[in-house]
Amino acid sequence: MSDTLPIATLLANAKRASQVLACIWTDSFEANPDGTKSTRDFLYSKPSEGLYSSAWAWDSSWHILGNAYAFPERAMAELASLFARQWDNGMIPTIFYGYDPYAIYYPGPEVWENGHSTTSITQPPVWGFLIAHALEVMEKYHPREAEAFAQQIAGLLDSIDRSHRFFRDFRDPLGIGAVSTVHPWENGTDNCPANILALESIEPSEMAWEQGRKKAEISNVTGGGERPDALYYARVFEVGRDVQFVDNQRKGRFNIYDPLMTATLIRSEQALRRLALRFERSDIAEGATLRLAALSQGLERQWDDENQRYSFIDALKLERHAVMDAPDERARLRLLHSAMIPADGLSSYIPLLCLTLDTQDSPVSAARGEAMLRSMQRRGYFDTELTGLPTAPPRTEPQFDPRRYWLGPVWVNLCSLFEEGLKKLKLALPDSDLVQHTPSPMRAVQRLVEGTGECREYYHAFSPEGLGSAGFGWTAVCVLDDIMEHHLAARLHNVAAMPEAAHALQEIQALQQLNRLLYETCREQGLLDKHNPDAPVLSIGSDGQGFRMSIQPAITAIDRHPAIARMLQSIPDASLHQPRPGKLHYVQSMNGLCMLLENIGVSGQMAEHGAPQHMNQQKAVTT
Repeated sequence: MSDTLPIATLLANAKRASQVLACIWTDSFEANPDGTKSTRDFLYSKPSEGLYSSAWAWDSSWHILGNAYAFPERAMAELASLFARQWDNGMIPTIFYGYDPYAIYYPGPEVWENGHSTTSITQPPVWGFLIAHALEVMEKYHPREAEAFAQQIAGLLDSIDRSHRFFRDFRDPLGIGAVSTVHPWENGTDNCPANILALESIEPSEMAWEQGRKKAEISNVTGGGERPDALYYARVFEVGRDVQFVDNQRKGRFNIYDPLMTATLIRSEQALRRLALRFERSDIAEGATLRLAALSQGLERQWDDENQRYSFIDALKLERHAVMDAPDERARLRLLHSAMIPADGLSSYIPLLCLTLDTQDSPVSAARGEAMLRSMQRRGYFDTELTGLPTAPPRTEPQFDPRRYWLGPVWVNLCSLFEEGLKKLKLALPDSDLVQHTPSPMRAVQRLVEGTGECREYYHAFSPEGLGSAGFGWTAVCVLDDIMEHHLAARLHNVAAMPEAAHALQEIQALQQLNRLLYETCREQGLLDKHNPDAPVLSIGSDGQGFRMSIQPAITAIDRHPAIARMLQSIPDASLHQPRPGKLHYVQSMNGLCMLLENIGVSGQMAEHGAPQHMNQQKAVTT
């Protein structure tokens, strides 16, 4: 089947994605280690409205890429925030806490007891290659801002380098060259089958049970049966105690090697080497090259030949000296194989991302990639009744659940990573029927976004149903990147399709300018102001027809709040939603953008702010 999607689908999805990126941006305050408000500004994109209130490391990395398309100044601000909270040991923490007066997310920084306004764990190191891609995007679409962005990246090369060395120095207890995780939230795929099996022996304390029940109660407001249960969370809190002290010598109570972690670090080391050579930092390039060699060997040691996949390894079952002092590599591999966790998940196949076409020493060979696809096919990853690429195989994984978090649903960020590897494999093996007929995960994602009308956190594996939080950031970024880099870009090279593709690009750029104007107008009028606790609007964004804005949770009667009532005057379809009862509210309208513009006095500013002519014409016609 062709991967070509109709222009109308691409344009509608790009508009939805642009609106999400506009809505999740926040300029807030940083939280203190005890959760109170700091005096320091904190610029970032929340993963979504609703359950999440702070910045996550791998989410922010995708947000930098998305804003490179839509809001270049925000991409630079978020990049600065990402590395401003780097620990002295090089670790980029999972969460950078913003001040959360309504306790929207739990746990807060005070639970970690580390003296930082962050968690004590990290996440998959995707920032290296996503930052490099963001620079390419900005040079293509925003050349004026690209020079400053390039200089910012050049100034952060040492920080990126330290973040990569952290994994070698603190997350390889067996010394095998791969990357381990010391907490079930560190690999980002929280309740994936391997994590659950590795947690089974953990007996939670009463304190951990109390924390687990609270976490389950807060998390499961997004939908029944979508999130883990209290037992899982209690075990997570138990292994999280004193996790900041875990390193290569002290393994902690949870420590497993994860193919996703090793693969994303390889991909980021490749990107760091390219950036270092571009900015004439041969010392950093040489270090990345040496680490790449070790990581490639480590990834090979995670290969499970019996199951034809890269497997998770329980580091707690082996000792470093036993592995590294083995008489030869074959004996070493036997030891590692004995500690492999008998669970399957999409993370085991993400190393396809590491396939390279321009070198003979690719960390993953094309033959290995084809073998993985064959294994995935046997396990049901590509079954036709699925809505997209699931995070666990429906045929063979006993824990598979089509709607429960990482046990089966379609997660767009992993689909995007797998898609990159699949595209390269199709170029490497043009004569392989299996490879050429493997369906595009991102094509399925585009259909899910079109069918549900939303960029959701994740999607049901068997029915076109959006799950988790609405307006999810990395879903929007992956959708937008796929459209701009693979669909519209390809059509711009096709003379016959060029006019409609060019028009689509113009529409997207107009929408980005409109969202910037909405945000700036609300700031100028005091409707959106982090320094004023009475300002009602937390964020605002538009898809070019309707709009969505978060408002202060304290506002429950929008028709009686003067500023909100004025904004929503004569907009009949404006409605209030409460995804977190008592915690967060948002107002949305499907068709009321033009009236909103009139009510906040934007209409006369459209041309003044450089909005494209066709956006003004569209507004006039709609009005």
